[in-house]
Amino acid sequence: MLAEPFNWQPGMWKMLIVVMCVALLGCLQAQELQEHVSIILLGATGDLAKKYLWQGLFQLYLDEAGRGHSFSFHGAALTAPKQGQELMAKALESLSCPKDMAPSHCAEEKDQFLQLSRYRQLKTAEDYQALNKDIEAQLQHAGLREAGRIFYFSVPPFAYADIARNINSSCRPGPGAWLRVVLEKPFGHDHFSAQQLATELGSFFQEEEMYRVDHYLGKQAVAQILPFRDQNRKALDSLWNRHHVERVEIIMKETVDAEGRTSFYEEYGVIRDVLQNHLTEVLTLVAMELPLNVSSAEAVLRHKLQVFQALRGLQRGSAVVGQYQSYSEQVRRELQKPDSFHSLTPTFAGGPWGRAWGTGLPTSPGAAFQSRCPWVGWRGLEVGSPPGCSEARIAFPCLPGVLPA
Repeated sequence: MLAEPFNWQPGMWKMLIVVMCVALLGCLQAQELQEHVSIILLGATGDLAKKYLWQGLFQLYLDEAGRGHSFSFHGAALTAPKQGQELMAKALESLSCPKDMAPSHCAEEKDQFLQLSRYRQLKTAEDYQALNKDIEAQLQHAGLREAGRIFYFSVPPFAYADIARNINSSCRPGPGAWLRVVLEKPFGHDHFSAQQLATELGSFFQEEEMYRVDHYLGKQAVAQILPFRDQNRKALDSLWNRHHVERVEIIMKETVDAEGRTSFYEEYGVIRDVLQNHLTEVLTLVAMELPLNVSSAEAVLRHKLQVFQALRGLQRGSAVVGQYQSYSEQVRRELQKPDSFHSLTPTFAGGPWGRAWGTGLPTSPGAAFQSRCPWVGWRGLEVGSPPGCSEARIAFPCLPGVLPA
């Protein structure tokens, strides 16, 4: 079993550091250290930013600033300036330093980071033009050359196109500097909108300028699945297949509900929020044939795609959806719905997802409880049902005549 408590903040900001460092890699190496990088966090007052992203940016600052890199951090959202500044300041209050850092040093670093971080409303084309002018003025005042700009999209995908259009038209860095945009999940609302979104973004950005991320891959247990399989390849190769594995259960539970996020949840629900991205990523890491080189991004991607090609389609009758009891009440309160309103948005989903061929972990939908029938079952977000955890369970069968230890 691969499992861990659902307190996964460290993994999240570590994932952000990896993403940001990859975005910076090669860009700073060819330039002078004193060149400046502007990082713009879009959705700076949102739930993900408050829980993980600001901490990740602070850790990035601690890691990179000591090497001579110059940074500025711009928190941006649709929220009006005064309220947005208050929300951002509240999020920054919870920043923490490494355990081995002296309290006095930590206070100095946090104070410096706060001085480098500012909030601004980005709502209109004029707002993006003003941001561009402010960055240029800051560079000129400090006598710095611009290395590049990173825009982190922690916003719903329906906002991507307008933001991308404004960045492309009004907020690109000058000649010689690079641009990177980091795109969070969910990517679109369905298959058609995802394809449309990819086309739209491709009209504003070059492929090498875009980084598509799923922050769940920074969760420690998820990040260790491939290394665990690789390091134990000899022991597991003969067992990690359809002939020995009875079933795989991928389970995610949360101890918190959707309070404060009902506007997002009403738009996307549990399936788009965690199943088609977070838990599907876990499914591919568990069910894929292990590539010879797990450090090769191309090889891992190719084997993931093979899993998708082998999966049988999920049937509506095989899935179960549900909703925790107080959800509709929260929606009525937060979205100002009438007392008669009852939401049909699922906060729980589960069911079997089958694999049609291969020697890995094939499955048969609807046959989850038949003895010795391999399957991959997924259970979605169980908001408010403790204990909170995330698990990938590999179940081996009890052989006839053999008592379990």
